[in-house]
Amino acid sequence: MTCCIMRRTPPENVQRDLRREVGYGCPVDGCRQPFLTWHHFDPPWGVRPHHDQQGMIALCRQHHDFADAGGFSKDELRSLKTRDYSADSVRANFPWAKMGMLIRLGGCYSGGSSAVLRISGDPVVSLTSGPSGLVFLSFTLRLPDGAIVASMIENAFQSDALTLHDLSCTASATRIKVWFAPRDIGLDLSFQRLTLDDLSRILQTDKERAENSPAAKRAKAEVDEIKAALPESIRDCLSGDEIQIPSSWIDRLPEHLREAYLSGDPVGFSIKRWALQNCVDADGRLTLLDFTNCSVNNAGRSIRIRNGIEEGHGFWRYCAAIDSAGSFNL
Repeated sequence: MTCCIMRRTPPENVQRDLRREVGYGCPVDGCRQPFLTWHHFDPPWGVRPHHDQQGMIALCRQHHDFADAGGFSKDELRSLKTRDYSADSVRANFPWAKMGMLIRLGGCYSGGSSAVLRISGDPVVSLTSGPSGLVFLSFTLRLPDGAIVASMIENAFQSDALTLHDLSCTASATRIKVWFAPRDIGLDLSFQRLTLDDLSRILQTDKERAENSPAAKRAKAEVDEIKAALPESIRDCLSGDEIQIPSSWIDRLPEHLREAYLSGDPVGFSIKRWALQNCVDADGRLTLLDFTNCSVNNAGRSIRIRNGIEEGHGFWRYCAAIDSAGSFNL
């Protein structure tokens, strides 16, 4: 006979309903933090494990602990569940890194920049330096008509949209998902501390995904067609997808460029080199801010970040803007 043990974390649909119930922020007066946890109060989890939404409420970690200690009566918690909340009052501060951060935009990487992504000259995602070396993240999500539906200004998040579909922030403040209805505007964002080996595995996956993408296959077919039309003397200088550079030329390159070429993965080499110089802390870990899924509008243009940065038929996949400019400009 198989015994099924219920997990304390409720299913995603229950979490979503509990977030909506409190307007995506802790319902305790004056709080409104979106870093929510799931409190079982009728009955308590220790009395009977359950995921009955009538006996549960979404609270921030601090007020969840207060509730566990008997700080709220069941009637008080039921009252908090029935209030009329607005997402307009949701506010959050994200206490992120005190060092340089590597930014991943769906497989494209940026670092060392105040503007990470610009659209029509306007910064959509940007970093600024604060006191004591704090790194502040700012971004803006807009409707196609230009109206702002959510923003983060120097790590302070707020949303003012009536069309909010879902807002999810982990209690550790390391992940945020915010999407609007229809689900074509929003983002999935995570803050992680990785080893260089972890980064190498992510880079390898991004490289393979880019090489196997339909767009890459179309580009290769076009290159092959161009090669076939070249004189034989020129075709002989080509091998695979790369022009063979004479070794005498390679020897004249600056050391880091020579190493990047010889590595077989110049993009990954430059990213790891920058991260090692700017992001790695005393524990041997680096800070990565990862936009895994993002859809934004600006100046009438729609940009999607998922497996690269895409706009219409244009795209960037597995590339890096790792320098003093360090910005992707669309």
